[in-house]
Amino acid sequence: METSLFKIICALAETSSAKITAQNLKERHSVSVSEKLFASNALIKAPHNQDVDAIVDDEERSYAAQRHNDGMAYFSPKAGWTTIDNEDLLVFQVNLDMLLRVVMDALGILVNVQPETVLDSKVWFLGSAWLNKRETPVILGRRLIDQDSAETLRNYLQDKHSHDPALVLAISSNIPAYFQLPGQSRLVLMNDAIDTQSQTLALNTQYLAEKMGASVDQPGFSEGFRILKTHDDQVFKFSKKKASVLEVMHNAGKPMHQEEIMAQSGSVQNRLIDLFRNDPARKIIFKNDGSGNYWLEY
Repeated sequence: METSLFKIICALAETSSAKITAQNLKERHSVSVSEKLFASNALIKAPHNQDVDAIVDDEERSYAAQRHNDGMAYFSPKAGWTTIDNEDLLVFQVNLDMLLRVVMDALGILVNVQPETVLDSKVWFLGSAWLNKRETPVILGRRLIDQDSAETLRNYLQDKHSHDPALVLAISSNIPAYFQLPGQSRLVLMNDAIDTQSQTLALNTQYLAEKMGASVDQPGFSEGFRILKTHDDQVFKFSKKKASVLEVMHNAGKPMHQEEIMAQSGSVQNRLIDLFRNDPARKIIFKNDGSGNYWLEY
């Protein structure tokens, strides 16, 4: 598959519905691109829209599509029956099965391997890929900014990959900085994984292998959360009590109130700052919203 087409598919897949109307497709992409999307089976027909948006009295409203005079129309008290263009009702959706197979092929995962659904239409275990002579479990995530996707992914990683770190490929470009994965699993944005020098889709497996580096020589926490190396190569060491707090924050992957953090870590203290008051890492890795909610950025 062409790299440019794959990027279009990923952009569509990251929308909430992973669908696009025929009219929007026509407005956003050329006829040749649309034909390639259909020919590659990347886009397939979805059920027609059941309603249509229209502007009446300078206000956009939604009306039910109904059969009228051998066609489709909507009825409004002001305008009466108004014919609906078929392109406003015709909808296409991303073929997610095809998307999974394309990614698996790019990773060299055998064709007889079937992906496992972790969360329907959002999170999948693709199988294991060889990254720099190391067999690595790979998970594909869609809409990881959604709470159900994020929570399901973290629970799955804690249950299945606490001792066998997984590579999580995210079809997204707007993952918040505080989004973290439990244990030593690593998150990589699909845009960063794509080999941009190749016209045919290829993933930079060397880059992915480097991201999966589990030692302290790579940015991130060591096993046990006693050591942290930041992305600007600063190294911090922590006591067992502090490591417990950092593990809770890291595994949460989202802002948490400090009282909840301290309670889950088993600390007798209520305030995060009391435990890390004289720690040089405090002002570098902790972020907060001023209301007692904290998260990690490093």
